[in-house]
Amino acid sequence: MAARQPKPTSAFVLPSGRTLGYAIYGSSDPSAPTAFYHHGFPGSQGEAFGYDSAARAQGIRIISVERPGMGASTFQPGRTLLDWPADLLALADHLQIAHFAVLGISGGGPYALACWHRLPRDRCVGAALVCALYPTSLGCAGMLLQTRALLTLCPWMPTPVGWILDAMLGGTARDLAHPEKLELALADGLKNKPANDRAMLEQEDVRAALVAGTRGSMISGGLGPAWDGLILGSDFGFKLEDVKIEPGRVIMWHGGMDQNVPAHMAEKAAALMPGAELRLSPEHAHIDLPYMKADEVTQRLKQMLAP
Repeated sequence: MAARQPKPTSAFVLPSGRTLGYAIYGSSDPSAPTAFYHHGFPGSQGEAFGYDSAARAQGIRIISVERPGMGASTFQPGRTLLDWPADLLALADHLQIAHFAVLGISGGGPYALACWHRLPRDRCVGAALVCALYPTSLGCAGMLLQTRALLTLCPWMPTPVGWILDAMLGGTARDLAHPEKLELALADGLKNKPANDRAMLEQEDVRAALVAGTRGSMISGGLGPAWDGLILGSDFGFKLEDVKIEPGRVIMWHGGMDQNVPAHMAEKAAALMPGAELRLSPEHAHIDLPYMKADEVTQRLKQMLAP
């Protein structure tokens, strides 16, 4: 039997004429409770394949949306973090989704949090932030040098960084004739990570999700991911202490062994957002946490989405 694979990308044309790429995972019922998945940095919709089984088990839909310049989504010059909620709401309206939750993984966390902050409560009813990135102003001590360098350089020189990213990864990601090369590149990139992160590539669905997410992120070159880095390394446009949170509606999962986003960033962010619940797992790192906690995350999303 052939292995399951990430879904093909669908396209939605925004009123501005830009295209948003997305795919639907989990339940096939259009009326099922729905959460919008925000992929990591860099990433694309295929990353959400790793949540497909957990979402199906909970009877919810996960709609994975590609940010501008990644996957099938049109690059948007000069975009900011707070431009994103309007795009997401337009897609929700197009799909006739009355209310929804948001799920943000790693670099997708700020986008999910911006949606929670910006959108009406009768539309966006909950937020799950999993190994999410928080403002770099909270301190980057303990962060991997490569991640810290990207978040520092992208705000100053996104175009050159985009060229570098494309030179480093673009050709490999777009080489569909030799897909094994991207798997090897991802494994090489994890060789200095915690053992539990490295072990995730041994799981077929997780490997397929990470490969698909990375491949899609570079399909149009490195500028889209570089601009994402610009946004993630800059001021978010709102203060965490101004985010209003009802108990049980914003939950943060984070690994104590995370080297991409050190746990102290999540702890400081939680302290600035009274009402947010931080679930710290000392034994987990950055790659393994989202998948090891997929059942728990989707269960909590279902509870948030309950009438």
